[in-house]
Amino acid sequence: MTGKVWTAREEVELKTLVGAKSGVVVIAAQLNKSPKAVITKCQRLGLQLESYVNTSMSIPKELPSVEETAILFFCYQ
Repeated sequence: MTGKVWTAREEVELKTLVGAKSGVVVIAAQLNKSPKAVITKCQRLGLQLESYVNTSMSIPKELPSVEETAILFFCYQ
């Protein structure tokens, strides 16, 4: 095991923050831990984190083909 040891108080606060559906970055900042440490600790405790992937960017359903992308790339240079 590497890094700082989690205290009992930090574990309780982690459980509270996860229960409140706080994001990983918010939890990490509040507990002065890295996001990776928070994710790992949640996995070990069996806590279900809200998605920690940025899903705010929408992805189009249809993407241009490689050929279309190449044509657009070279046309607009």
